[in-house]
Amino acid sequence: MAKNNIEKLRRQKRLTQEQLADIIGIGRDTMGRYEAEITDMKVSTLIALADYFNVTTDYVLGRTDKQFIDKRKVLDSLTETHTKLIAELCLEEKN
Repeated sequence: MAKNNIEKLRRQKRLTQEQLADIIGIGRDTMGRYEAEITDMKVSTLIALADYFNVTTDYVLGRTDKQFIDKRKVLDSLTETHTKLIAELCLEEKN
């Protein structure tokens, strides 16, 4: 399994483990264990990290080297049925 990108992201922002832990609301020791992959991360922590760094959760986990979702690929993969369903849901939400 690929190494997670927490340390890389943290260093890019010039943050210490303690600073990042404070930002997302966990202890510094816990952050260190997540970074070293000693402890599995809680889903809420994973989401907080992805949101803070504005990257995908897969990137945080090291499952991809792409930091962002390619929205064009997602849109291009939608079928006509998907598009109609999305339009219907949007109309329902307006009402």
